[in-house]
This record gives sequence, C-alpha cells and structure tokens, in this order.
Amino acid sequence: MGLWAAIAIAAVVASLLISGWPEALDPVRTLGLLAAVSVAETIHLRFHWDRTTSDFTFTEVAIVATIILVPPSVGLLVIAAGIVVSQSVRRLAPIKIAFNVSQVTAASAAAMAVLAIAPDLGPSVAGHGVISVVAGMGAYVLLNLLALTGLLHRLANQRPRDVIREHGALSTLAVVGNTAIGILVAHVWVTQPTLLPVLAAPLAAMQLSYRGTVRSRGLLAQLRTEHERLDRVVLSTSDGILLLDGQATIELWNPALEQMTGIPAEEAVGRPVGEVLTRDLRQGGSPTTDRWRMASAKPGEPAATEETTLLRPDGTRRFVRESHTFLFDPRGRCIGDVVLV
Repeated sequence: MGLWAAIAIAAVVASLLISGWPEALDPVRTLGLLAAVSVAETIHLRFHWDRTTSDFTFTEVAIVATIILVPPSVGLLVIAAGIVVSQSVRRLAPIKIAFNVSQVTAASAAAMAVLAIAPDLGPSVAGHGVISVVAGMGAYVLLNLLALTGLLHRLANQRPRDVIREHGALSTLAVVGNTAIGILVAHVWVTQPTLLPVLAAPLAAMQLSYRGTVRSRGLLAQLRTEHERLDRVVLSTSDGILLLDGQATIELWNPALEQMTGIPAEEAVGRPVGEVLTRDLRQGGSPTTDRWRMASAKPGEPAATEETTLLRPDGTRRFVRESHTFLFDPRGRCIGDVVLV
C-alpha cells in the first residue's frame, strides 16, 4: 500500500507543479463533480462473469467527467476526496480506504498523463479528443489491474496471470462502458447542463433493477432451501403422502406409499387416483373414482379421516388411516387434496 500511496501523492504534487492551481475555478462544477464521485463510488452492483464474481460501480463515469471538465491538479483532489467521502460513509476500514484512494488516484493520474501528451483525436468534448480520453482510461485500467494483481498475490497468493484472466475482461468492459457514459455526461454538462438529471435516470434504473434482482435471488434461494427441506421430509417419512390436483390426478407419491401399496411412483404420478387406487387394491372406505372426496369438500370443514385396507400385489394386507387436507382457491373451489396415509 505504501508504494501506491507514494505514487498517488507524487502524482498530486506533480500536477500542482506542472499545471498549477487554476486562477478561475468554477465552485459549482467542482463541488458537483465531488458529489458525483462520492455517489458513483457508493453504488455497487455485483455481477457474475464465468466463475468470477466482481463488484461493478459507476466510479469511472464520474472520473471521466472530472478528467475532462477540470484541470489535473483539481481533478486528482476531487477524485481522492470523493473516494474518501464515499468509503468513510460506508465505514470501511481505514487501511482499505487508504489503499483504494491511493490506487484510484494513481490510476486517474495515469489517465490524465496520457490525455495530456496524446494528440486530441476524435470529436472534441471540452477541448479533449474522445479517442484520447479512451486511451487515457486504457492506462487507468492497466494500473488498476496492476494494483489488484499485487494485492491478490500478496493476500491470497494468486498468480498474476490468474488474476488478469479472471478479472481483466470484466474490468475492461466495465471501464469501457463507464467511459462512454462519462464522455456523454461531460458533453451534456458543457452544452446543456439542465439535461444532466436525464442521464442519471438510466443509472438509477439500473441500480433499482439490480436491487430487485438481488431480492429475487434471495427469495429464490430461500424457496430452494425450503423445497429441499420439504423433499427430505417427504422422502424420509414413514407415512405415505399422496398429493392430488383439482381433477384428482396424482402429483406426488412418496417412497413410503410405494412400500405400502407395492406401486412405484413412476406408475402412479400423472394418473387419476381412481386408476391407481382401484377397488382391488384399496378395500373399504369411499371409492376413489371421480374426484374422490374433493367433490363434497367445503372451506372451513375439518380434515376428513377414514380407515381402509390396502391389498398389495404380493397378497399382504395393510390397515391404514387416510387423513385428507383439502386445498381451496380464493373462490372456495377445491383445487387439491393432501392425503396422509
């Protein structure tokens, strides 16, 4: 971390010595960019790329706009201060804040250096060629990857080529996308600043969509866990469990019921219950033809119970008790029956 802190401090000092402090500084623009860096750094989206999970932020959007719109001496201070504000609000560890600020400041200085020495190629935004800005952000990506490689090699003993292979493509794509948006932000800021809120709308929509996706994933994971628990109960219980839909078609036939009846699940599921629990197999009790007991079921009535005898194909008899729990839709129609045998 000491190396990156030294590079960042040297970059700030060099920018002040070379370009000096501007005589005329727009305080509204400067404070606006400071707020933009702070907010952009606060927004984190987590994406899965192949087998890698990476955090995606809009920080580079604000950095590109800062590089274009203010002198380097001011821009580096704005970027460093914005990162400090954001990460302090998020209550990150001081050592982590120091490393992140140093890394981003050093990478931003590299982008500014390339922009300063490169010819102004492509359409101009606030006096800077678009292609030159893209080239500068290429240097930003390389320096960030270098810092990430060193960090993961030191902390997790990962080989540099593995880090680059896992994170290089996603980092590059993220910066390319953010650079394009940052150039648009700078152009609108210069030509039509009243339209800046319009550019913020897609970013806000992406953040909201991401939060919705995270919630959906959480609910899906919870449902999957509950489903697995229910499966374990259904598969391991010694009681037979039979689930019927509204037409008395078998949807579930658990292993215990296979043992009781001698009929495997693959021969029962998907067939009407009357074709499986025939009079020869199920002796006594109400007949299983038509919708069995569901036709007369009404909401609010207690579960129905009856005792029957199962005559297995091998000739053995099982005396069982069947407990019916009926399922109803909002209009009171019986749409299913859970039978515990």
